[in-house]
This record gives sequence, structure tokens and C-alpha cells, in this order.
Amino acid sequence: GDFAIFAVLLLVNFENDRYPSATNPYRQYFANLSHLPRPSSSSSSSSAETSAAPSTATAGDANSISFTKLYQTIVARIADDSTVVLLYMLLQNNQSFHSFLASRADLDALLLPLLATLYRAHEFTRVRVYTILIIMSILTFDEHFIQSISGVVISTPAWFKEKYLRAVPLPEFVILVLMRTIQLNLKGIRDAYLHDNCLASMCNLATQLTGLSLYTSK
Repeated sequence: GDFAIFAVLLLVNFENDRYPSATNPYRQYFANLSHLPRPSSSSSSSSAETSAAPSTATAGDANSISFTKLYQTIVARIADDSTVVLLYMLLQNNQSFHSFLASRADLDALLLPLLATLYRAHEFTRVRVYTILIIMSILTFDEHFIQSISGVVISTPAWFKEKYLRAVPLPEFVILVLMRTIQLNLKGIRDAYLHDNCLASMCNLATQLTGLSLYTSK
């Protein structure tokens, strides 16, 4: 639950003022976590994972967990602020989890709730909005992430009120939400950090976008 995640985040981010050079063992543990793949006797890796996902851990490795289950848990609880911070912490500190997540073929399950928050940024805390902006910047900077979402086509969700699009590539929808967030910011929020980070994610995606729809281009 939330209390367990709060405890983990407190331990990972604890700084010892008396011994500033001391290594935080909890932070080191999460930084070194590796993916525990499914046993070979079961079905092969999930269809939502591609060959880019790491699978170097063994069943006896105490520093390995199922990244698949971890990802599914994060998606299920992504509405919680503590889960968003946990996701940021993992992406920032654990390259194995970062690579695993960026290779997923079902990233719309994670991205759409995050984009929904940006779309209504004025309704949420700055901490949540800022953390999501950093997550988006980290992910859109990763070429594997862009490749993974390029093949995903969605219909615009009900919370996107501007225009219903029956089939829009996920990268294009990300751009639509970021542009809508920038417009919202210019009209009322007027937050320079929000503005700059939306533009940063758009720039990361820009070189990969071709064949935009007329609506997005306008």
C-alpha cells in the first residue's frame, strides 16, 4: 500500500548528515536490482516485452525480482503520488529497469494515466505534475522507448475533449497532450518549469514523427 511505498522512498532518499560520504544501502539495492525472467518451463516472455528487455538474473539471485510484476503493479497504482515518485526513482537509478520498461509494447497502459494528469495539470499538485514531466523527459530521450510506442495506435480517451480521433499513433497523441498542456500553462498556470519540460519532451519526439494528421499539424 501507500505506507509501504512511502517507507521505501524514505529509506532510499535518506541522507546521513553525520556521514555524508556513506553509501545508502537501500538506494544501492534498488540501483542494482535485475530482472528475474519467467522460468523456461513456462510460456516464453510476455508478448508485451521485446528482445530489448534484460534477462540476466537467475532464480537464486537475491537482488532480482520480476520486473514484469513490478511494472504491472506500478500501472495498477499509477494514480497514487507515491507510485509516480517510485517510478521516477527506478527510472533514474536503475538502468536495467529503465531498459526493460522502455522495451514494453503496452506502454499506453502507463502513459495514458500520466498524460491525463498533464492534460489537467491545474487540478493536481505541483509535485505530481513535475515528477511526471521528468518521467516523460527521461522516457522520450530513450530511442527504445520511442520505437516501442511508435507501433501503438489508440483512440483518443474520453478525457481528451478537443477532438475524437479513432486512430492516432501514441507518439502523436503524446505531442497533442503536451501542446494542450502548454496552452493551458500559457493561459493560466504560467509555470516556466512546466513549459520548458513539455517543450523538452516534444523536442525529443520531434525527429521521430512523420505523417502527422491534419489535426495535429494545425
